[in-house]
Amino acid sequence: FDLANVQLAVQPLLQPLRELTGKVRVDEGGVEFQSVRGVIAGVPGSLNGRWRYWQKPQLLFDFASPSLDVTYLLSQVDPESTDFYANLQAAGKIAVTKGRLGGFEFSDFKSDVVIDRRVWRFTNPTMRSAGGLIEGTATLTDKPDLFVFAVAPKIQGVPVQTFLKWFDMSTTEMTGKVNLTGSAESSGMDGAERKKNLHGT
Repeated sequence: FDLANVQLAVQPLLQPLRELTGKVRVDEGGVEFQSVRGVIAGVPGSLNGRWRYWQKPQLLFDFASPSLDVTYLLSQVDPESTDFYANLQAAGKIAVTKGRLGGFEFSDFKSDVVIDRRVWRFTNPTMRSAGGLIEGTATLTDKPDLFVFAVAPKIQGVPVQTFLKWFDMSTTEMTGKVNLTGSAESSGMDGAERKKNLHGT
């Protein structure tokens, strides 16, 4: 199939995919997506990959977007379609030119990712934030009533004001840049709760 300005409702998203172009091939083993471009939750993106009917993981993909608000995208997941998301198993690569997750703003993000029943595991991620470099690993658990993260970052040259903003903290009395390695974990539905529950080394 050749797609040209197609709109398609896809579980578990509340908004349909819009302005889809590209090619879709269907055979007895699955559905292949070739250079598919479109708008997801108001954000342009491109996708190559394959949905495999009976194999695990079901979805293999390569996704790229010039701009992505992860918090907003997660808010567009239909809570009534939790069975699909709760059972989804996927593996692929993600590249985002500019993005944000709550108060965490980043650019030039690239990572391998595995999605396993609402748990996102990022391996070999690299990104920049306010001129600094961030590497490491991360696991995000997106439960219906709780958000959990565990990260093991290597942070180089991030301004301290930017670093504190990630945790909804600020001060006018500190200047300089942060170089940090370690691990951190937290859980909660908002920044204040995650800050209260934050622990690590």
